[in-house]
Amino acid sequence: MVSVASVQQLLTPAFTVDIQKVENNARRMIERCQALGVQLRPHMKTHKTLECADIMTGGSRRCIVVSTLAEAHFYADRGFDDILYAYPLPFDKVDVCAELVECLEMFHVLIDSEAALAELTKRQLKDGKSWLVWLKVDCSNGRVGVRPEDPAALILAKSIADCKGVELAGVYAHCGNSYQATGVKEIQAVAQETTTATLGFMEKCSADDDWFLPDGRHCCTSANASHRLVGMTQEHGKIEPTSGKLDFDKFPLGSLISLIPYHVSALVWQCANSCYSKKVLLPTQEGDCTLDLLIGYS
Repeated sequence: MVSVASVQQLLTPAFTVDIQKVENNARRMIERCQALGVQLRPHMKTHKTLECADIMTGGSRRCIVVSTLAEAHFYADRGFDDILYAYPLPFDKVDVCAELVECLEMFHVLIDSEAALAELTKRQLKDGKSWLVWLKVDCSNGRVGVRPEDPAALILAKSIADCKGVELAGVYAHCGNSYQATGVKEIQAVAQETTTATLGFMEKCSADDDWFLPDGRHCCTSANASHRLVGMTQEHGKIEPTSGKLDFDKFPLGSLISLIPYHVSALVWQCANSCYSKKVLLPTQEGDCTLDLLIGYS
C-alpha cells in the first residue's frame, strides 16, 4: 500500500477504493437484511481483505462466504468463524474441510451429489461434531447444482437430512446467469426467478413430515491432448473436446485434471505455491519441441 497526497500522484494502473461508499453500501445491506429478518452472509471472494470483511460483517467477523479453501484459512486464521465454503465439495479436500470444521465453531460445505455426501460420511469428525451441509441448486445458471424441480433434488435433500453425522444447513443458489443481463430489469427478473425457484424447493422440503430445513480459452489439459479449457471463472472451468463429444465415462465425478496454461499470468495469479516443471512439450508449426522450464511463485 502506498501513501500519496492525491489520486493524481498514484502510479497507474492503480486500484483505488472509496471507503465511504463501501461503508455506506455495506450498512444499507446490513440494515435491509435486519429489517427483513434474514441473515446476511456476504461473499469474500472479490476483495479478499480483512478491512472489507470487517465492514461487510459489521465487525462481527461471523457468517461469511468464501470460494476457496485458501480464503477459508485466511479468514479462519484471523478470527473469523461461521464460514461457508461455497464450492461443490472437491473429494480430495475432505480432510482439509474436516480440519476447518474441527477448529472452528461453524464451517459449512456445499454439495450437489450423492457421491459427495458419501465422501463426507467416510470422514468422521472429532468431538461429536456434524458436517454442516448446504445443498446447491441450479436455477437456470447451468454450471453446478441440482435442478430444484428434479425429483432427484428432493431425494438428495432427504439423504442429507437422514444421514448420520450430517446436518442439512440450507439451500444455496447463485444468479450467475445474470452476468449476461443487459440492464437492471433483466437482473431483477433473474433474481426473482432464482428466489421463487429456491423458496419453492424449500417449501417442498419442509412439507415432508419426517424432516425439514432450518428457519476465453487459455490452456489445454494433460488428460488428453484433444481436450481444452474454453472458459474459466475463479471457481469453475469449462472443458470441451476439440471435436466430437466429451466422454464422461473417462472423467467421472471427482477426476483430477492438470491444466497447462498458454500464458504464465494465469498460473501466477491462481497458484499460491511454487510450481515447477521440466521438459515441457511445446507444439509449434515446425513440430513439437521441449523446453526446460522452472516457474516459481511465493
